Amino acid sequence: MDMYWPEEEMFLAGQRSLSRKVPSKKLLAYLEKFQMDELSTGTVDRPASFAVQREKLVEAMRKKFPEHSFRQVIRGSKMDVDVQNFWELVFAMHYITREIEITDNVGFDKLQIVAGLSTARKIPHAEFRIVAQALRQAIEKPAGAGEQNQRVSIINGDKGEVYARLADGTKYWVSTLRLDNAPYQFLQYLTSHPDTLLTSTIIRTATKIDAKYGMTELARQCGFTNDLLPLKPIFFPDTTKTKVRFRQTAELNLSQVALLVGRNSNRTKPQLAEKATL
Repeated sequence: MDMYWPEEEMFLAGQRSLSRKVPSKKLLAYLEKFQMDELSTGTVDRPASFAVQREKLVEAMRKKFPEHSFRQVIRGSKMDVDVQNFWELVFAMHYITREIEITDNVGFDKLQIVAGLSTARKIPHAEFRIVAQALRQAIEKPAGAGEQNQRVSIINGDKGEVYARLADGTKYWVSTLRLDNAPYQFLQYLTSHPDTLLTSTIIRTATKIDAKYGMTELARQCGFTNDLLPLKPIFFPDTTKTKVRFRQTAELNLSQVALLVGRNSNRTKPQLAEKATL
């Protein structure tokens, strides 16, 4: 398993990519593994998942919104947000999920105790614009303002569609899969075996899926790409290249449901959110 980079190395790689306007392949591969929770510290300590850290950052954005709107400067190290992987998080949301656009204003500041007196402790900061519509909607509305977590289930349609269905029956389109392709066969099998840790050998024996496909990649191809990447660890926890667990039903908060709304609104076909036949 790949290891987390030192903080300084991660920052410099991100800073270089911003200045060149093009991220390196090495950085993109690293951030994808971070987003999919596939990195290791090499010790018993393990940072919170991408989804958990992202939600903390979203909450920090929400607090900043009344004064700074959709362009904000967020500090790590428990100043504005308490996350273990500040640079991985903001650069993953810039390059992988494309929810924010980081400006050139990134770096570290000394912690100032009083005017003219500071410590050697370095505080990371990043300035960015919030660009994803679903994320904008999520931070505009205060957390907990008459909202409760929604119970959401992943279900299959009749023609390869993948939907996220809310408890009231509303369905949001996630993806449309070809019936003769591996992701469709993969998801069909998982919906018959939810909440079960399955090895790739079991999956391939049951579905005849080609060995070139890893379980993480198949989960991604079921529709959990780009804007929905933050939801993949929720519905596919403990999933690696060689094993998979499918959680068919999960509790999502307001900002997470907003991601489904955003995906549904970008559907190329005319059918949008609808009431499911329960």
